[in-house]
Amino acid sequence: MSAPLFCPACGGANDAASTHCFACQHLLSPESHLSSSHDGTLLQGHYELGTCLGSGGYSLVYRARDLHAGGRIVAIKQIALQGLSATAAVDATETYHREVRILSGLSHPQVPHLYDHFGDRDHWYLVLEYIEGQTLETYLATRQRQGRPLSWEESLALIVQLCPVLEYLHSRQPPIIFRDLKPGNIMRTPRGTLCLIDFGIARHYQPGLARDTQRLGSPGYAAPEQYGRTQTTPRADLYSLGALLHFLLSGQDPSERGGTLPPLHLNAQSESADLEHLVERLLSPNPSERPASIREVATALEAIRSQHASQGSTPLWRPTSPPPPQTYPASGAGQQQMYQPVPPGGSSLGPGASARITRRRALIGLGAVTVAVGGGIWWLQGSNQAIPTPTPTPTSIATIAVPASPTFIYQGHSYLVMGVAWSPDGNRIASADANGIVQVWDAVDGKHVLKYRGHARFVNGVAWSPDSKRIASASDDSTVQVWDAVNGRHVFTYTGHANAVYAVAWSPDGNRIASASQDDTVQIWDAVNGSHVFTYRELPYAITGVAWSPDGKRLASASDDTTVQVWNAMDGNQVFTYTGHSKAVTGVAWSPDSKRLASASNDTTVQVWNAVDGGHVLTYTRHTYPVSGVAWSPDGKWLASASNDYTVQIWNAVNGEWLVTYLDTQGPVAWSPDSKQIVFASPDHTVQEWKIS
Repeated sequence: MSAPLFCPACGGANDAASTHCFACQHLLSPESHLSSSHDGTLLQGHYELGTCLGSGGYSLVYRARDLHAGGRIVAIKQIALQGLSATAAVDATETYHREVRILSGLSHPQVPHLYDHFGDRDHWYLVLEYIEGQTLETYLATRQRQGRPLSWEESLALIVQLCPVLEYLHSRQPPIIFRDLKPGNIMRTPRGTLCLIDFGIARHYQPGLARDTQRLGSPGYAAPEQYGRTQTTPRADLYSLGALLHFLLSGQDPSERGGTLPPLHLNAQSESADLEHLVERLLSPNPSERPASIREVATALEAIRSQHASQGSTPLWRPTSPPPPQTYPASGAGQQQMYQPVPPGGSSLGPGASARITRRRALIGLGAVTVAVGGGIWWLQGSNQAIPTPTPTPTSIATIAVPASPTFIYQGHSYLVMGVAWSPDGNRIASADANGIVQVWDAVDGKHVLKYRGHARFVNGVAWSPDSKRIASASDDSTVQVWDAVNGRHVFTYTGHANAVYAVAWSPDGNRIASASQDDTVQIWDAVNGSHVFTYRELPYAITGVAWSPDGKRLASASDDTTVQVWNAMDGNQVFTYTGHSKAVTGVAWSPDSKRLASASNDTTVQVWNAVDGGHVLTYTRHTYPVSGVAWSPDGKWLASASNDYTVQIWNAVNGEWLVTYLDTQGPVAWSPDSKQIVFASPDHTVQEWKIS
C-alpha cells in the first residue's frame, strides 16, 4: 500500500494518487503539473507561460508574457477543475467569478490590476499585474533566519502601510472585506512596498445577511465570525491586522496556536501600553469591541509612533558624556576601520529577544555612532579600542565632517518614498511615493511647495529638466508625465510603454528624455512634445535604470538580466555590455567626467568600471543585502549607495574606501549639485537631508 500524501495546507492524509486534498481541496503536488511543456505554452494565442511562482487552494500562479502588449510581464492564476469533486468544482468556479467581480472594480497601488480573464473546459484563468518581490511570510522568515528580526518601528511601519489599502477596500460601496490578511497573502516589493494578493475569499458586505455563506479563513488570522457565527464586516479585517501586529511584536505565529493569542507584554513606556491596548481591542472576539474603522487604527498607530519618536526610549548603551562631532579621514594608508553595525532597535520578531535601541536614525563613521534619543545625541563606540591615528600618505587625504543630526526631516509623505531628485539649481527637492504623488519642497528649510497628483499608481522615479523648470515622473501606470515644477501644471504624458516605467532621465542639453520600463525597453523621446525618437531593446528583460552620460553622448541602462548596456545616445547602437554582476542590476550612475560608471545590484555589490571598454575598476562590498541604487557626487569624489540592509553608505569613488553609514534608511538617494548635501528616503515615509562637508 502506498504511503499517504499529506496536504501541506491542512495536514490531511490523502491517497497517493490524489491531486487535491479531500479536506481543503488544496493542490497537493504542483510540481506534477509543471511539465516542461508549460514553458512557452500560449494561452489565448498571446499569453506565453513561464515558470510557476506558487500554488494555493485550487490554483497555480505562473509568470507569463503578454505578446500583444509588447511582452508585458503578467501573473496568470490558473484554477484547475480536473480531479475535483462536483461540489469542489462548483466552489472553485464561484471563487473565480467572485475574484473577477471584485478585482474588476478596483484600482489601487497596493492591489494587482486585473488585465484579463477567461476559461476553457478544465480551467479558469485570471491575468493579473505581476508584482515583483516576495511574500511578507518569506521576508520575515529570512530576516529571522539571518539574525535581523524586525525592530519595533519597522513592525509598526509595516502595519501602517497596510492601512490605506484596507481603507480603500472598506470604503467601496458595498464594502469589500479581504478576509484572508496574513503574511502569505502580502507581497513585499524590492522597494519595500506592501501589496495584497489573492482575493479568492474576499467578499462584498451584504446588508441584511445573517452570516457568511461560506466559512472561510486562515486559522489564527481569521476573525471568529468568519466561521459562521455572524456575517463578516470590515472589522473582521481589523482582527486579522491585530493578529499580524501581534505576530510582528511577539514572534508568536497565530497559525501555530490553537486559540486566543495571549496579551502582549512590551516594555514599560507609555506608548507601549497604548500599543498593547490597541492590539487587545483589535483581537477582541466581539466585533463591536474592536475599533470602528481602519482609519481609527491608522490614527492610533501614528499617534503611538509620534509619541515614541518624540520621547525616545532608554538605549542599550548610555555613555557618561557624549563627545562633540568630529571630522574623520576618508582614506589613508594603514588606516583601520572598525565598523560594527548597531543592533536593530525595538522588540524583535521572536520570543525571548533582548531589548534594543528603538530609534535608529543613526550615523556610523569609523566606529563612532550617533543615535538620536529623545531629541539628544548619544555617541557610541563600536569597539573598546581607541580610534587609531591615520598614517600619513603622500597624497592629500579627503575628509568628511559628520554632523550630529540631519539638516531636517521632510515628513510630507504618507506612503513609502520611491524616488528623490535635487533640482539642478539646488533650490528644491522632488520626492515621489507609492501613492502616486510627487511632492516638491524647499531644499533649505524643507517647506512644502506643491503636490503633483497626475499618476494612478506608484511613482518610481523623478527627473528635473536641466533648467529646473520642469519635472518628469515615471510610474507603474506605464506613463511618464512632464509637468511644471513651479505650479504643478501638467504639460504632457508620454504613453509609449506597455508596462511599469521604473526610471526616467533628462538629457544634459534638455532636448530629450529617456525612460526605462518593465516592458524591456528604453525609449527616447522629445522633451518638448513627447514625440517618440527611438526605442532601445537588446534583451527580453525588464530595464531597471537608465542614465545619460554628462557629455550627452551615451546612455547606460541597467537590466534584470545582470548586465548594463552602454549605447550611443543618437542612434541606439550598442557600445558594449558590462557583465560583472551575478544578479539583477538595480541602478547605474555616471562619473561627472563621463569616464566611469557605477552599477548597483541585487548581488549586494556596487561595481565601478571604465566607461570606454567596461574594464573593471573596483567592487564595493560593504552592503549585506541587495543594493537598490547608487548616486555619484557631482564633484566626482564620492559615491552613495542605498541598500535593503537599511543603510545608505558613502565611500570614496577612487579607491572604494568606506566613509560613513546612515542607518534606518533604504534609499533612494540623491546629491545636491554642490556635493555638500545628500538626501535619502527612510522606511517611515520620511526624507532626510544631511550635510556632507
